Amino acid sequence: MCKFPYEILQIVFSHLSKIDLLQCQYTNKLWYEASSPLLYANVDLPSKRNSKLYLLTITKSPQLATYLKTIEAGFLFNKKRNKHAAWDDGELMYALLQYCTNITEFVVEDPDHTFWTQLNCAGNQGRLKYLQRLPRPLQRKFDQYMYTAFLFKASLTDLVLFDSKDSTNTFYKVVSEEYKEFISRIKEFPNLQHLEIIQYCRHDLGYFDAIVDDCQKLKSFKINTSFKDWVSDKEILPTTIIKKHHKIQELRCHWSSVNNDDLLKYMMEKYPNLQKIIINLSVWEAPVYPSSVSPDVMTSFLQYVFNISKFEVGFLLNKEDFIDIWLNFAALTGYNGKIEINFNFFDASEGNGVVVNFKKNQTVFYLPPKQLNATHHYVEFLSRVGSLITSLYLNKRQFESYSESESTQEDLLNKEEDIYQILQLCPSLQELRLSIPILKHGLEKRYSYHNKLKSLSVNMYGTNPALEYLQRVFLHAPNLKELHINDVELLDFYAHRIIKIDLPNTQLDLLTLTCKHPDRFFEKYQLSCSIRLNTNSGSSFFIGTAEGLIPTKKKYFDNSSEYLYLIITCRGLKGFSIT
Repeated sequence: MCKFPYEILQIVFSHLSKIDLLQCQYTNKLWYEASSPLLYANVDLPSKRNSKLYLLTITKSPQLATYLKTIEAGFLFNKKRNKHAAWDDGELMYALLQYCTNITEFVVEDPDHTFWTQLNCAGNQGRLKYLQRLPRPLQRKFDQYMYTAFLFKASLTDLVLFDSKDSTNTFYKVVSEEYKEFISRIKEFPNLQHLEIIQYCRHDLGYFDAIVDDCQKLKSFKINTSFKDWVSDKEILPTTIIKKHHKIQELRCHWSSVNNDDLLKYMMEKYPNLQKIIINLSVWEAPVYPSSVSPDVMTSFLQYVFNISKFEVGFLLNKEDFIDIWLNFAALTGYNGKIEINFNFFDASEGNGVVVNFKKNQTVFYLPPKQLNATHHYVEFLSRVGSLITSLYLNKRQFESYSESESTQEDLLNKEEDIYQILQLCPSLQELRLSIPILKHGLEKRYSYHNKLKSLSVNMYGTNPALEYLQRVFLHAPNLKELHINDVELLDFYAHRIIKIDLPNTQLDLLTLTCKHPDRFFEKYQLSCSIRLNTNSGSSFFIGTAEGLIPTKKKYFDNSSEYLYLIITCRGLKGFSIT
């Protein structure tokens, strides 16, 4: 057998699963020695039985215990949450502290007081010198977490802090003394790389400037907010020159912490080398945190975010400026990600903005109907930005049923004419998704052809859905080759439905059908349907599945017990899927 060096084997084995590593154990001595550190580095103990087996293993083979880096035990170390808790005599924890000297992380849920006591004893005795992460603390147990953290301050790389003991939803909360002490001694953690602060007392991003500067090796800084309906007094940014932090690669905060010109400028200058940024803003929070960012600064901020490798940023734009801001940004960066215009959420009569969720490959604009006071709320946006859009999803609130009266009242995205209007406004559009079934058919005027559209997604509703408008849409978009149909009618496994798709002049590359399951039981149910495919060469019969088409005979189609029948007329069909 070819003998690779030990170091090369470890590199190769690092890409293997645990099952494969277990097989390597039985090959020869060299492979056993090279695979053991990887096989026993991470241990998952979901039950009492697993913990006993592992306890037996490390007791008989202490060398294997030295390979342990991360232990995952769920609620195993909590008597109240786990009736099989291994804390009756502390045997497991005693063995871990005695034999597993190289542990770097405990991944356990809500450990009880006994766990923290045992861990503190180990810290006082100088054990676990390589411990990097403590179990994630709960707010009520932050005192225990804090005391333990200082015992392992030389090795810890991750910290999670709470700024308040009060978890109630009162408006004005008090920063705890424990938090103040922790922050004042943050320099005592020389290897700190990841810091997360869960704040109940709202502070702007500039408030944490000194904390960040004290952590020289910090790579990730997260501010998770738990405050509600409360805005603190305006924070004052540092008056001195901003000291750039080049090592921080990840930043997470809430939009309310950076929602003015000064704070955004501060962030862009303070963190020049970010690789990941997440800024949270719920649509429901828009009226609470109004935007006071100027168009120029907002455009610069979008450019800054766009140059970061991974980002998910929620922010608020003034309704008067959001189109101009987006046009300027797209012109400067060439951004052509997917666009979703969403009408689903908050009543913006209380606010004055458009919520945007900005990602690398998709941007969602939440446009509340009452805010823009137009019959078709997306027309103004598309008339100016449409030439830049290659993928568009128009998403509107879905009703329990789609009656003609409801659609007439809303009068939004339910006409065949709407599709052609969108195509005219978006000449570069390649993918179009609509969330509302087209209930009003027919053309009032002639429209020009759209040669770039390649994929169309539509919803259908009813026992015998009317899809004849699709033939006209495909005639106006000659290069359209993919059709995705979402059935919003609940599946009835005791009734037969016939769906007719008539596209005699189209060669389809892909047809997909997504069905709505009546309950969770059917989420993993393997759906299928009977298909009759009519082409120029005659009729063919298939069973449609998630994997594709299975040829069958006409006899099966006529006598099938399937609840769903598809009669498809087209020049050809290459791919099919039903889920």
